[in-house]
Amino acid sequence: MRSVHCRKACKVITRNNLNQPIGPTKEDVRVFGSFLGTLARTATLCPLDVLDWRNMDTKEDLWTYTKKSSKINKVNRKKLTNPHTVGKTKESVSLNDIFVATRARKRGRLYKDSDKNTTSKIAETEKIET
Repeated sequence: MRSVHCRKACKVITRNNLNQPIGPTKEDVRVFGSFLGTLARTATLCPLDVLDWRNMDTKEDLWTYTKKSSKINKVNRKKLTNPHTVGKTKESVSLNDIFVATRARKRGRLYKDSDKNTTSKIAETEKIET
């Protein structure tokens, strides 16, 4: 959830009369839902037997966990030398194609590290495939 943890500013999510997130855009709602899903998978922070958020006694623990994991994820993201650059895909492709597609650098974008290592790995996998 790099898109959430590495944000410089908070986004305000608007809700309808049923407290369901509706905006400001569908993309913001989707990212918000994915982020909540990562939190909800931790049963100690989000117990299933509590139906109302206001009745949860783990709110502070959840907030602390969110801030701590955000800091850790930022540090770990900076350590990556061979970053994944695509996102979710629905297509069925070979592992080699996935590796190439997810490691391709965008033109004109500056990266901290050179992509020579990635380029050599791509060439290596293409040799193996042929």
